[in-house]
Amino acid sequence: MGMTPDIYSRISPYIMFGTQMKVNVNRADAPVLRSLPGMTDDAVASIMSRRYSRTKIRSMQELLEIAPGLATAETGQPSGSLPLSSYVGFKTEEVFVSSVGVGPGGNTQATVQAVLRQSTEMGQQAVIQVRSRRSW
Repeated sequence: MGMTPDIYSRISPYIMFGTQMKVNVNRADAPVLRSLPGMTDDAVASIMSRRYSRTKIRSMQELLEIAPGLATAETGQPSGSLPLSSYVGFKTEEVFVSSVGVGPGGNTQATVQAVLRQSTEMGQQAVIQVRSRRSW
């Protein structure tokens, strides 16, 4: 409804479906941060300023201290709504990877997508889970 190829090409780097990943406030682009509940331009500027000083935000408490206006997004949500802390994280635990390959002659194209999750089970540093694969 109203989605054009131009709009999609501009927003596609920032959207993902079917995942339970949280937005890492220390790494997310400004448009992604702005999409979070209660996020204001001032809060995004505070987060980006902290990032440019190379000081990571390590907790929800710290985030609320540098962007006090977010407290309402954390505690004042309407009934049935999730608090801001349900959407944000402070370290990268999952990474989405998508790779497109083209066969010789350019007639066959395949896309493989995977979610890489950090895991400490059995001493492993990462577990790869392929979520979808399609060829055409």
